[in-house]
Amino acid sequence: MLSRTLPKPKAKLTRAPGKRLTHLLHTTVPLLLRASLGVTFIWFGGLKLAGQPTLPASLIAAITPFVDPDLSVPLVGAFEIALGAGLLIGRWMPLFLGAAALQLSGTFLVLFLRPDVAFVDGNPLLLSVEGEYVVKNLVLFAATASLAMHSIGIQPAEAQGLHLAGTRDSNRETPTEGAA
Repeated sequence: MLSRTLPKPKAKLTRAPGKRLTHLLHTTVPLLLRASLGVTFIWFGGLKLAGQPTLPASLIAAITPFVDPDLSVPLVGAFEIALGAGLLIGRWMPLFLGAAALQLSGTFLVLFLRPDVAFVDGNPLLLSVEGEYVVKNLVLFAATASLAMHSIGIQPAEAQGLHLAGTRDSNRETPTEGAA
């Protein structure tokens, strides 16, 4: 009787589902972040270049009263399109992510230079529509920072070894309450 040896299963199939999911997320989330940021920058930049009166155009005009909005708004739009294209292409990521962080940081100038535009009746707890538009950039900024950390391979030291209460560690054991 001939004995046959069965081929070993591929490593990817034998990994625990949680590890496969983690690997999938580790590879796809940065791509999704890069694509969504790229499309967002291209879209917003295109709206500025279209010459239509938009909220971002009025905010640019509000913080740069010394520059003609017919010049500053299209320049910002072209810069955003270049940022978006760079993010979608995925080359020179530190350069494009740094430029995106700089552009997003610039939007917060409205809060400081023109609080009358950003807040209702000068109350910093009551954002105007313009203020809400600016503050939502915190999410885009966080996504940019996350993508930057991933692109240079940094994992925050504080995140290593932390578990939510009641979750299982890598040995499939539930940590005890007193464990640190």
